Amino acid sequence: WSKEDMDSLAGSHVGRAAIKRNVKCSQYARNLIKACEACELDSACTPTPELWRWANTLAKSRTFTVPNFNSKQFDEEFPWGCCLGEYTDDEEPDFGGPEDDLLIMVPLADMVNHRYAYDGDESATCEWGLQRDSGDFVIRSVCNIESGDELSMSYGSLTSPASLINYGFVPNKPAHWYASSDFEYTVLNLQIDDLLGLETQGRGGSKMPDEEPLLLRAQRSESGAAQKKVLWMRDERDFTKFGWATGARELRIGVGNVGSGTTLLSLLRLIVMTPMELEGVVGEDDEGGTEDDELEPAGGLVRDPISLRNEVSAMKLLHAVVDQHLEKFPNSLEFDLALIATGTLQDGTEISENQLNGLRIVVGEKRVLEHLKAISLMALKYLDAAKSSFNGGLYYPVFLETLLQAPSGLKTEDVSMFDPSDFID
Repeated sequence: WSKEDMDSLAGSHVGRAAIKRNVKCSQYARNLIKACEACELDSACTPTPELWRWANTLAKSRTFTVPNFNSKQFDEEFPWGCCLGEYTDDEEPDFGGPEDDLLIMVPLADMVNHRYAYDGDESATCEWGLQRDSGDFVIRSVCNIESGDELSMSYGSLTSPASLINYGFVPNKPAHWYASSDFEYTVLNLQIDDLLGLETQGRGGSKMPDEEPLLLRAQRSESGAAQKKVLWMRDERDFTKFGWATGARELRIGVGNVGSGTTLLSLLRLIVMTPMELEGVVGEDDEGGTEDDELEPAGGLVRDPISLRNEVSAMKLLHAVVDQHLEKFPNSLEFDLALIATGTLQDGTEISENQLNGLRIVVGEKRVLEHLKAISLMALKYLDAAKSSFNGGLYYPVFLETLLQAPSGLKTEDVSMFDPSDFID
């Protein structure tokens, strides 16, 4: 991609991932060339960085992953298309392991475009696989195909970001999304020290309801902050392998993803706890330490609301976190949607296919962030209305789960139409 193409991804996690991948790729190429030179190989055998990048790209994006006939996963991983033909129990292959999977190049076959296997009228017209009796690579139709019709096959349950970073295009979301992962998502970068310092005033000029410091002075005492860091860092060993900075967490989240939403709120509730709330959640022994060394990691420690004060503070912090992430983008969601609709940049230049795909990624991320902001505002509105209602507090966990489960993204304008009295008895 050109610099102009990459600029369309500015602020997105996909853009950051692409830059990291390019840096890693360039570093690998330099090391490879140095190794070839150290072995005094003929210059004709030493690749240039451009040649290696080209070959690496082919191996990563133009190959098919197929199981070896000796693989134990032969049928389990590819039940519908990758093992064409039938065999009896007596003819069952000698199973091995998934490490035996092969990458193969099949010219012409790799030019068939992607469609999802189950997408109504837009479903793939072909399937591909290995012929069990011969080992041949086969593409066969799954429906009637008229002369001149485009062939298509499924590359798998590709998410929007995975499609772009691995294949260079962004597909339309299928009518029915069967995969367990989110089609569109964003990645929240959470750093313990940043969260401890955030206040409820939104970034970029937006104002939070009832502005006040998130962490009262009592909460920001050395003992409270120190204990929060201890709890936050308990699962640090699980993330160092990703190369994350100490104390950093990257949380992938999409619309309707209850698991990630619950983890996010657990982290935020921990951050805004008072020392008394900390003691109530983790307990305290005679020496000031925690009673239970087998506590859940921070992302699962406070999965449910613990108090009105804590929940209000957590939702205000969520709002601030979302604003902080939205600040990374140079333009608004409305601006990007207008560019996609017109197909031209502000100077009248036609948007390239790469730029269009980049904008679609950015729009998807912003929609998720807007959804999270709407959740925070609707929750705050509910809590304010329910603060003197026993039933309101009793129903709040169910109400919150309903927001997290919303299959279509909530928008900030939905907040003005939301009436908490509809949910409070």
